[in-house]
Amino acid sequence: MTLLLSRQPLSPRLALSLSVLLLLGVAVIDYYTGFEFSFAIFYLIPISVAAWYAGRFPSFALSVVSAVTTLVTDLLNGKHYSNNAFLVWDLLAKLAFFLVVSHVLVSLHGSMDKIRNLAQTDDLTGVSNRRHFVEVCAAELERTRRYGHPLSLAYLDVDDFKEVNDRLGHAAGDRLLRQVASALVGSVRASDTVGRLGGDEFAILFPETGRDRAIEAAMKVRRRLSEVAPAEPSLPLCCSIGLIACNRPPASVDELIKEADGLLYEAKTSGKDRVVDRVLRG
Repeated sequence: MTLLLSRQPLSPRLALSLSVLLLLGVAVIDYYTGFEFSFAIFYLIPISVAAWYAGRFPSFALSVVSAVTTLVTDLLNGKHYSNNAFLVWDLLAKLAFFLVVSHVLVSLHGSMDKIRNLAQTDDLTGVSNRRHFVEVCAAELERTRRYGHPLSLAYLDVDDFKEVNDRLGHAAGDRLLRQVASALVGSVRASDTVGRLGGDEFAILFPETGRDRAIEAAMKVRRRLSEVAPAEPSLPLCCSIGLIACNRPPASVDELIKEADGLLYEAKTSGKDRVVDRVLRG
């Protein structure tokens, strides 16, 4: 069940609507099969959908409705309880069963989200790690090949970052990297992807972005980084950027990153604190 749910992404609103429809369908079948055939387990289908996609409160509410529905369908079909206490016990037992399953699924979904996030996120800065960044690049390259849209990638690092570590210690260096990552995320669009590829090296993927817009974005990144408070007044924060713009996508992500890395090296050797760009025409 969890494997099937994880493969079918749904919005919470759509999931809740689907859950209600499923509940109605299960209730109808439950009514026509009579009280001698226990149909309670099938109410877990709508409850599971609600728990996985809509969250704790909707799934708990659906659990209550499901428990009441099973009781009502049984009573309508002529089921008789010799004592009202048995009726209440039956209702509470089914409700507890539904609530426990709902709670387990909500907790499991939350744990899977945390694991997925940890697998995709750099633990120091909170941006995409190298593996996830490469996966996003691969998906965007495929989309670029299919639709012919431009794509750009900026590869950057902090100039003289080693001096920060050497003079102020690694704790100060880590703090500066977190500030850099935050500044990068704050200076790009929601559709762009920021990744830390290692050490003080970061990359930004700009989907559907040609050379001119990519240069504007890179300059905005430099301005935003210049506003970050330096680790020490004598160590102003500067960065070098290698920017590759693709009219046609390269054969692989490795080639794309290699081209941008080469431009970053040019920026470093030509004086640092600058952007060096090139258009890759394929």
